[in-house]
Amino acid sequence: VISAQQTALFDSQSTMTSDFPSRKRPLDTQSSRQNVRPGIRSVFSSKSQCIENTLHIKETVKHRPPKFVIASGGASQNMPPHTLPAYRLALEMGADFVESSLVATEDGKLVALPSVDLNETTNVESVYGKYRDPWYSPYAGKSGYWSFNFTYQELQKLKVKQSCSLPTGGSDMRSSTYDGKFGIPLLEKVLGVVTEWNHDLLPQMIAHTEEIRNEDGSL
Repeated sequence: VISAQQTALFDSQSTMTSDFPSRKRPLDTQSSRQNVRPGIRSVFSSKSQCIENTLHIKETVKHRPPKFVIASGGASQNMPPHTLPAYRLALEMGADFVESSLVATEDGKLVALPSVDLNETTNVESVYGKYRDPWYSPYAGKSGYWSFNFTYQELQKLKVKQSCSLPTGGSDMRSSTYDGKFGIPLLEKVLGVVTEWNHDLLPQMIAHTEEIRNEDGSL
């Protein structure tokens, strides 16, 4: 499909005229460019034009909506990111997708955390600071507590908080009301929240909305 903005103006001597070329006369793009009138690059028409013998889309194809809402870390403005309640709240607020950042534990489990640096979003230092020494990471260039040095069972003792290294204002731009109330979820738990929403909760809400519409027509 050639859009209105891309329709080129050619003179009568051009190999590409206002009628698009047939299969018997393939378009020579180099010679066509040479025959374009000087100073005129394109014209704007009210209709798009299609080249024959190209792909045709069936009328039954449904086009995607113009916008998608992707909640990074869930409703991270309201709750600590990458927690099950944050994912659930994002869906309730109308997000089409939730984005989950995953890191690996020492025993090979995938958990939802925005960083391998546990100091950023958990209370790891207050829980393990007396028992375990920080480990120096040559990649990060600093010492700290890293997710890959802890098993999943060890991570279950930690609670999540808002990050203190967020851009444009830091954690004071987000709510810290729920700091220390939620744990670190496994990937399987995150998928469970989304599956329950898609296959159980959302269909129920749609059905209930249709019932209200049929009763009083207010929606």
